[in-house]
Amino acid sequence: MRISSTDVRSTISRAVAVNNRNIEKSLTQLATGRRINKAGDDSAGLAISQQLDSLAKSYKAAYANAESAQSYTEIAESGLNEQSSILVRLRELAVQSASSQYSDRERKLIQVESEQLKQEFDRIAKVTKFGNQPILDGTQQRYDFQVGALNSSDNRISINESFNTTANALDVNDIDLSDSSDARDSLETIDEASFSVMQKRAQLGGLASRLDSTQNFLQDQIAGTEKAYGQITDAKLDESVLKARRGQILAQYQVAALNAESDREASLLRLIA
Repeated sequence: MRISSTDVRSTISRAVAVNNRNIEKSLTQLATGRRINKAGDDSAGLAISQQLDSLAKSYKAAYANAESAQSYTEIAESGLNEQSSILVRLRELAVQSASSQYSDRERKLIQVESEQLKQEFDRIAKVTKFGNQPILDGTQQRYDFQVGALNSSDNRISINESFNTTANALDVNDIDLSDSSDARDSLETIDEASFSVMQKRAQLGGLASRLDSTQNFLQDQIAGTEKAYGQITDAKLDESVLKARRGQILAQYQVAALNAESDREASLLRLIA
């Protein structure tokens, strides 16, 4: 007579081991909130999720670059805006000086103010900087802003433009308001300088508008990528709770089954005895 069934005990033991692993997996998911905690959980899903995580972080870095580019436009625009104001005032003074109602003595006073304005116009061009890089003095020829996650020209916004608004570059130093005739001639010079500054402001305005669209696009890409990442890696907590609870209940029955098998074997031994 066979007293013990090795097959029965082995089957129960295997079931206990499998159930314990499932309970451990479910509890780990509940603790971490993640469906994939190691490669064995889902090797393909882990590989894809890591790629998505890397891409999402790259998009965030690109978004930060786009914000920096937007700061560049704002800094440059602030300098150009003040230069525009100076040219407006210089034109006003030129019109005053061009009129015969002002004496040469009064024109000298106008010239004093205009010289100060020209110096400030030039100073603004030389001290307006993006970080440590000058923007309006013509020394920086190109800026490349990486606003995408890949290495291609489509992932960069490049500014290949020399913004030189120094007094020499725009002939502002040639403005002379000490004489009525020179003052009238200066009007054309001031108008040309004003148009040049307005052109540069228009370029920056177009770039700022483009960067707004770039930032909106990147926000959508970040949201979409993070959503896809979450769908792959995030645990479905309600399912994990149910699985853990089911495993715990099953474990109780498995213990009862082992005890019953032990009781059966003991009963058989008593019968033989």
